[in-house]
This record gives sequence, structure tokens and C-alpha cells, in this order.
Amino acid sequence: MELTVEMNTMGFKALCEDLAKVSGKDFKEIVRLQAGAVLKRVMSKTKAANATKLRNRAKKIAALERGYFRQRDGSALIIGTSSNMRFWKDYSPKTDLPTVYPINEWRLPDQVWNRYTQAVNRIAPRMKAMAKKILGARGVQKQTWLEIAKVFGVDYILKAPAYVYKAKSTSKRVYRNTEGKEFFSMHDAYLVMKQRYKNLTENGFAAVILQAAIRARIKAFSTDVNRGVFKDAKKRAARYPGVFVSEGTTTTTT
Repeated sequence: MELTVEMNTMGFKALCEDLAKVSGKDFKEIVRLQAGAVLKRVMSKTKAANATKLRNRAKKIAALERGYFRQRDGSALIIGTSSNMRFWKDYSPKTDLPTVYPINEWRLPDQVWNRYTQAVNRIAPRMKAMAKKILGARGVQKQTWLEIAKVFGVDYILKAPAYVYKAKSTSKRVYRNTEGKEFFSMHDAYLVMKQRYKNLTENGFAAVILQAAIRARIKAFSTDVNRGVFKDAKKRAARYPGVFVSEGTTTTTT
């Protein structure tokens, strides 16, 4: 699902114009930098999965403590998530009919037990690998905003933690969750941000936090003006990285 929402940016263009005048920087660069500041706030409001809960889930999966594992011949290992009871759905090669055995309680016929243990030996390595993938996917939601910021060259502003940079989907497929484009003319400036990640587009959540971040940036700028932040080189450099630098700090261009 692709979210298409036009953001209310009233005041954002004026903010960028004022910053361009005060700093002497190019208006286009100011727009990108302030978009980075907005995306930084959006990313902070996008929750990552709870690390402790994720580790516990991964541990249970790796230890085969939960799940339904179907085999090619139709047999299946069934593990109850609450009782931790194990069942083996067995298909007899002779009758081709299924029989369900409770592993915890019954002594299984040798042939059935052999088929069960062979299945477990096949499943266990895959589940351990899946457990690692689950832990590695923790920061995928946050990473989508980082991907947009990279398009505009301002991903460094977001200061994303390492697990966000390293995050990978549990699926083998590579998804193109985001897209960014910019349009500048003599009178207007547009940055187009497309968010396709399902968990963020459902119920319009991405639009809500993006709009709130834009409003927060405009309000913060107004507050800084009233407090005289722009008269203090150190404070304005801290509040507007990339726009201003502290006295004694040099910048280089390549």
C-alpha cells in the first residue's frame, strides 16, 4: 500500500527562506537540511520492536518451543504456544492417512519416532537462522525514514543507531519501501516522500507523525527566534546543524 497525502507545510517555506537569509546558504540546501530535521523527529517517533521481547521470541523459535512446521509429505510438527505441548502429525507410508501423536505423553512406534526426529533435525537449523533474522529486522521500520533522508543527502542528520543501519527484512526479497524526489523552481520547492511500508501506512500513521514533525519544526523555529538563539553562534550551530557552524569551526567542501 502506498500512502499519498499532501502535507500542510504552511510556514515551512517561510522558515527555510528566513534561514537562508540569516545563514547565507542556498535555499535548496536549507530545504533539504530542514527536511532532514523533520525526518529525524519522525524516525524518533517510529517505534522499533522491543529488543527484550524480540530476543525471547527468537529464543523460543530457535528452541522449537512454538510454531507449526509442515513437511513436504504433509506431516507436521505442532507446538502449542501456551502449553508447550508437542504433537507430531504423521503420515503412514502404507495407509497415507494422518495420525496425530502427543510427543510429551506417548511412546511412539520406532518408525514414527524416526520420522519425527528426522523432521526436527531438518527444522532446527532453519529456525536458528530465522531467529537471527528476526533480531536483525528490529530496525526496519525506522530504516525506511533513513532511506528517504539518503535520497536528499541528509541521512547524517538523523543519527540513526547501528541496528537501524544494519536492519534487514526476514524475507529474502528486497522491498522498495520508500522513494524521494525534489522539485525546485523560481517560486516553489517541493520534496516528495513516498512511504510504502505497510505497518506505517496502515491507518495513516506515517502521515500523522510526518505532519506533526513539520508543525513541531515550525514551532521550534519561532521559539528560537523569540529566545534570540540566532544571536548566539554556539546555540544556533547546535540547533541547526549543517546550517550554522560554531565560531572556530571550519568546514571543507569537496
